[in-house]
Amino acid sequence: MLLVMMNIVVVGFLLGGVYLFAYVLVYIFCLQAGYKLTTIVYVSGYVVAAVFALIGATGCGGWILRLFINGRLPTEQEYYRIMSLITQVGNKAQLVLPKKLCLLISGKKLIEAAAHGRNTIILSGGLLDSCDDSELEAVLAHKVWYLHNKKGLVLTAIAFSNLPVYPLMWLSRIGKIIPILASKIAGKYSALVWLVYIVVLCPLLPIVLSYWLAKHVLTEIIMAVSKRYEYAADKFVVQLGLKEELISYLKKIELINDNKHDVLSRINSPQAIVTQRISVLTGQSNAISYP
Repeated sequence: MLLVMMNIVVVGFLLGGVYLFAYVLVYIFCLQAGYKLTTIVYVSGYVVAAVFALIGATGCGGWILRLFINGRLPTEQEYYRIMSLITQVGNKAQLVLPKKLCLLISGKKLIEAAAHGRNTIILSGGLLDSCDDSELEAVLAHKVWYLHNKKGLVLTAIAFSNLPVYPLMWLSRIGKIIPILASKIAGKYSALVWLVYIVVLCPLLPIVLSYWLAKHVLTEIIMAVSKRYEYAADKFVVQLGLKEELISYLKKIELINDNKHDVLSRINSPQAIVTQRISVLTGQSNAISYP
């Protein structure tokens, strides 16, 4: 949970800066602000980030996630196939599986799988179509480890606490597009457009810098922890005797998937470390000693 707290602190710092900037604008243009600037603007940022993290840890978080990924419930045939393999994993590892296990299927053609919250496993349609039962068993064993060790809960809380930052990301992208379009329309006056853009941006510089810092710090934290979790889950799969099946699955990811990273990929199965995981599993890297 220390990781979740670190994430909340960074996101809270960013949100607090935005609230502070808004407060200053009100003070300057309205001249009616009756309160001095206090730490309340930053505390509010931490509260918002913490509330979103708690929402992600509840059953409501699973419902929101289903909407976010445009997921669906598995068909009867898919449900029987998946649950029979999960039961098989549970028997092999002698684990007590989560009650009311929630299975979601995304419509993505990429090969992806993720564990979220207390009891949710997400599989892409591309994974179900591309993997045989032995490979799918290795994937499910990997995600069962996440749920059993509460790692899916931690990563989901982190993901949800980041959600308040998304509007800033969209505004940032829009802010990059506007001067480009305006300069094209202005023609020979394009330099003037960029000068105005820079002058307008200057007061926003502290917010821009804090956003840039938060974005990169959060990305590094999530990637580092995800890598650690992935290796631990890989080791669990190897101990169940599914090493070759896991390697086969990872090679399909490496071959089929592109380099784009959506939310699920960044949280639970970063494409960036797939090749390194294969190297560890095949003994080409000594990062982890497998039995």
